[in-house]
Amino acid sequence: MGYSELWHRYSIRLDNVLDLQLVYLHERFDTSQRKSFPLSGKITALKERNLISPAEVEVELDSISPSSSFVSFTFIDLIGRHDIDPKDWSKRPLPQAHLDYAAAQLSHLRLLTTSLLPASSKFPNILRESKRYIELYHHSRRDLKNPYQTHNYLPQGIIERSEAERSLKQLGTRHCKGCERDLYQESFAVEFRRWLRNPEKQYCYTCQKVNVRRSRTRKFLDVLELVRSRTSSPSLEVSSIKSGNKKGGSIIA
Repeated sequence: MGYSELWHRYSIRLDNVLDLQLVYLHERFDTSQRKSFPLSGKITALKERNLISPAEVEVELDSISPSSSFVSFTFIDLIGRHDIDPKDWSKRPLPQAHLDYAAAQLSHLRLLTTSLLPASSKFPNILRESKRYIELYHHSRRDLKNPYQTHNYLPQGIIERSEAERSLKQLGTRHCKGCERDLYQESFAVEFRRWLRNPEKQYCYTCQKVNVRRSRTRKFLDVLELVRSRTSSPSLEVSSIKSGNKKGGSIIA
């Protein structure tokens, strides 16, 4: 969320922002039929729209740091490439490698803008949605250690509500246990009239996706740890040594 840092660090407020990622999302999905939306990175968008060659895609993917935010459409990712020290962005003059990287990112952003800007006219609510999205962390900074604030899904409450969803406004809002935001009924799978009876379901659709992903990650790590423990087991090492001795003995014989 680049706007969040601009606001909290420099008190700069942006108006009339068009979020290209939201335009791209509207192009990919029927937003009236889905409850959660995976976010795509800039390289994915460029590749799917054939705006850069496959060779350029491979170069970009090879240069991206594993810890980089892969869903950012901003032209400078402060983590960015693995061969660039993020601390050097504050240096003046900037190192040439940083200037080249920023120029390439800006060039890619221009390609996306040229491609997506004409499509934005098909979505009458896109400016309101963009404003909600960039101001999501207007009142407080995003906690980078909170998994419910750092994920690759569009937060709830960004897409404009339909008439049917607006009719549920009389039900009020409920507090999501994950993102800790007050959201309307359409953001939850559990009905509000059954809210108190289902404490384990008091997560919005987006946070439910995060929970599923975290659960799968934990299971994978558990399996990986089990495999490591078995391969490093002393009994296995002893048996491998014995088998090695037997082989050695047969060779000598």
